[in-house]
Amino acid sequence: MPHTPTPPNDPPHDARLDRATFLKMAALTEGTLLLIGLVIAFSTGLNISAEFDAGPQSVILGLLAAVPMLLFFALAMRTRWEPLRRIRELLFELLGHALARCTTWELFSMAMLAGLAEEFFFRGVLQPLLARWMDVWAAIGLTGLLFSLLHALTPAYAVVATLIGIYLGCLAQAGSCGGAPGLVAPIIA
Repeated sequence: MPHTPTPPNDPPHDARLDRATFLKMAALTEGTLLLIGLVIAFSTGLNISAEFDAGPQSVILGLLAAVPMLLFFALAMRTRWEPLRRIRELLFELLGHALARCTTWELFSMAMLAGLAEEFFFRGVLQPLLARWMDVWAAIGLTGLLFSLLHALTPAYAVVATLIGIYLGCLAQAGSCGGAPGLVAPIIA
């Protein structure tokens, strides 16, 4: 039987991430990030209870703040601009197979866990700790840069992640309560 070559943009089947492996890796990564954030928060005396004010203003702010990111996502999915096109192709190559096999509930759960863990770690723990030693805006910028390191698949993706990290840092600062960043709005966004 002749061998059919794999198309160049389609990784070999055994190189694809399967659904179960993706879900385990995502849960382990995000759960570990959340646990590290909790350990750092408690060991440094951060008041994390003040960060989760879920009043209507925080929810509305989060929903409104999601709009620019959704518009950017829609643009990124349609653009022919090479840096964004490459990000899109790389994400489809790496995650498309696994994500296509996940249920809606699994996708929702992973998105919520990622939002909670990453926002808590970066905006709820790192940003206020850095703000103890530097200007709050410098802390937002540095936290955004550190956030991009977790998402640096390509140079363009690192830039996009830095900008999103800064945006979410400003959003947390805008929703601050009692000196602690407000995390409800960035988590919703």
